[in-house]
Amino acid sequence: MAAKGKTTPPPINEPPPQPIYNDRRMAAAERQRQAIELCRAALTYEQIAVQLGCSVEVAQHAVEDEALRLRGQAFSYVDVGVQLGLSTQDARTAVKAALDREELEDIEQVRKIETRQIDGMLYPLLMLAQAGSIHAADQCVKLLKRKAQVLGSDADGGAIVDPEQLAEQVRVLTGALFPPSEETEQ
Repeated sequence: MAAKGKTTPPPINEPPPQPIYNDRRMAAAERQRQAIELCRAALTYEQIAVQLGCSVEVAQHAVEDEALRLRGQAFSYVDVGVQLGLSTQDARTAVKAALDREELEDIEQVRKIETRQIDGMLYPLLMLAQAGSIHAADQCVKLLKRKAQVLGSDADGGAIVDPEQLAEQVRVLTGALFPPSEETEQ
């Protein structure tokens, strides 16, 4: 991450910034929150480390972990970069670095992220499908098929479904997930 790797000396007439918190007193969550805010303000990892009184590695890991969290919530790399003040490439590198630190096997990491993304997209589409949107119903079925593939439980191997069958499947799914209340039955 070239942009974050640059070090800039403090101005000549100003004293170097003092650490905001002592490493022993600052909780990890607070340090991560502060690191993310400082990253958004376009500080380098070295500057963030000085401000927080921690190592450059700790500051970098805090930003990378947030990048992974955002990516897991179906943010694009562009959106992750915007949220963290990084370029798209730096956002991609941050996510990869955070994944590389994970103890899970690569395929499990991808499954975990994709499942989160699918679940995040599925709920709003189910609401639209329940309201009668055929397009949303089509997207729900596609997402459910993709989730089955990701989890390794794809039984039909990609069978084609006509629109009427699709609409009926969505009605059944939404009925099972969101049973009608007594107020809507009256």
